[in-house]
Amino acid sequence: VEDLIQTTYSRFGALDGLINNAAGNFISPTERLSPRAFDVIVDIVLKGTYTCTLLCGQRWIASKQPAVVLN
Repeated sequence: VEDLIQTTYSRFGALDGLINNAAGNFISPTERLSPRAFDVIVDIVLKGTYTCTLLCGQRWIASKQPAVVLN
């Protein structure tokens, strides 16, 4: 995620918005979804959203840059 953000700034010069749209999906009925599969989905969706928001937000706050996050 850090590399993605740095590449965005290097390539475009700025980043003023973040759209969190992560998804982890398995083709499986819910009742057959294993605990490990659920953990992977949670890691992608919740932790991915958290990490992207945190790292972008820290940079925006440090530079006092207005920005928008859409979840």
